[in-house]
Amino acid sequence: FRFASLQSDIAKKLMDKFNFDSSSLDTFVLIADNKLYTKSTAALLVGKKLKSPIKIIYLLIVLPKFLRDFVYDFTAKYRYKIFGRRDVCYIPENSTEKFLER
Repeated sequence: FRFASLQSDIAKKLMDKFNFDSSSLDTFVLIADNKLYTKSTAALLVGKKLKSPIKIIYLLIVLPKFLRDFVYDFTAKYRYKIFGRRDVCYIPENSTEKFLER
């Protein structure tokens, strides 16, 4: 996966390509197979590609999108109350070395 801030120039160009409102900064966006996905669909598709047991969450794709997006929006709104807040991101040991080996 390659990440870009929705405020970045490259993201704005990509959003324009898909006629997506780039001023909408309150969502998660995934571009895959020349399609743009948002919110729960984007998150589930990313989860499906991860090399861990978390990929099982992709099974939730069978739920109606309005229901999945409701849960996504609720979780996004209350994420700090649910998961807590940290001053720094956790980076596993040797993650830089593993990245550089590719």
